[in-house]
Amino acid sequence: MVRRECVQKLGGFDPQIRLGEDVDFFSRAIREFGANFIDRVALRYRIGSPSLMHAPNLSDDEMRQFREGMRRMHAKYRAERGAGEFYAMKGLSRYALLPCISMLK
Repeated sequence: MVRRECVQKLGGFDPQIRLGEDVDFFSRAIREFGANFIDRVALRYRIGSPSLMHAPNLSDDEMRQFREGMRRMHAKYRAERGAGEFYAMKGLSRYALLPCISMLK
């Protein structure tokens, strides 16, 4: 959940990102305002069918749109925070997530 004034300050979702717009929005929100985690159900979110998140295979067009969205999101982050921070965070996230990914295999 994000407070209305935070959404307004961020400018909402980026309409030019077709797939992954939620990743872009919540990444910017967490980076700007922080996040709090609660250990209980606060919201029930129903995912309809078909859902991109649960689709077994994305079409070539959906994959292209997703990649374009990620490129736009990364370019915005580099422009706002600088290339040094972008690549440092990218490396750190891969280093931190690598053990988690290997545990899932």
